Amino acid sequence: MQGMITTHRSAHAIRRDALLDDIRNYIKDRLDQESLTPAAIQAAFQLSRPTLYRLFEAEGGLMEYIRNCRLREAAAEMIVSPQCTIMDIAYGAGFNSASDFCRAFRRAYGMTPRHFRQCRLAPPGAHSSAHCAAS
Repeated sequence: MQGMITTHRSAHAIRRDALLDDIRNYIKDRLDQESLTPAAIQAAFQLSRPTLYRLFEAEGGLMEYIRNCRLREAAAEMIVSPQCTIMDIAYGAGFNSASDFCRAFRRAYGMTPRHFRQCRLAPPGAHSSAHCAAS
């Protein structure tokens, strides 16, 4: 087995990754709930605030992680449920205001939610590639 690289993960790293997966699943299952807060996550997993926030440093922070999950959920919903209004989708994804959702969406996707939906739902060739380039 010469030249074979083996990696040995510590028990601590394995526990940390399992905990992170559990917290991500907890968040995913509660994205639409206003009660999804750092304090609720801390209580559910019996973690200190610094420990919880440290787990999500690589994600840009806990609240950034939650916001990005909500944005991905809303973006997917805009495509699969064209009959729903963008604002209903935003509220359903856990955003509390239209302006907060639109600002966050534009930062993440480089376009407004309405433009994103138009580009994703348009027949191929209906928009120029420059028009929907950020999509």
